[in-house]
Amino acid sequence: MTNKLLKRLMKDNEMYGAFLRESLSIEEKFKLRNYNTDSIIFGSAMAYTLGHGEIAIEKSMKELLYFVCVLDELKSLKEGARFLIYHELGHFHDKEHKNENVSRYFHKLGDILNDKENPTGAFPESEATRYGLLNCKNSIKPLSGFFALASFVSKTSIDEAIETLEKHFSLYSLLNNDNIKENYFEISKISSFKLSEKNKKIIKDSAKYQLALLNKNLRISNILKKVTEKNEMY
Repeated sequence: MTNKLLKRLMKDNEMYGAFLRESLSIEEKFKLRNYNTDSIIFGSAMAYTLGHGEIAIEKSMKELLYFVCVLDELKSLKEGARFLIYHELGHFHDKEHKNENVSRYFHKLGDILNDKENPTGAFPESEATRYGLLNCKNSIKPLSGFFALASFVSKTSIDEAIETLEKHFSLYSLLNNDNIKENYFEISKISSFKLSEKNKKIIKDSAKYQLALLNKNLRISNILKKVTEKNEMY
């Protein structure tokens, strides 16, 4: 059986973006771009921002998000999908938008760097993560869902997915700046993202359950990195 709707969505970025916004109840508008598999910087990323309101999503992740949106069996993963989109949007959200601490945060970062502007031109991973969580109902469902999605697509364990997020969603995006390297420990006091051990266990247990749901309902091709329903080939 051929999944005609998914094929249409995969070919039409504007239609796919509208589908995600409606299915995931995302208020902000964003545009999707075809994932650049030749990208050196983002070659292993599942999703990344291209600028204000433009997001590139890896092909297999786009397929996976589709099934999360349409299958009742996977509806509990929607918060993880919402977080993924809002995190990427969070890299370029207005500095005053819905977050009273953001302006103070960037002033502090500027003081440390002796620079009035954010040196990267975008919010760092830690702030994008906070923004993503700010637009979700809580931190458990979005993060456990996201870890399950990441684990399923990248074929890593939940533990590896959590470790990667803690590293990447902290100061990773800022470390190419030499001035930041020199001030790493001072900056880490205001720009870090780390889960408490208590929350990490709760999220990990929930993520394992969500991953089991994905494995029960979907399959992912080893060769083509293609996501399909287990009872449907297209």
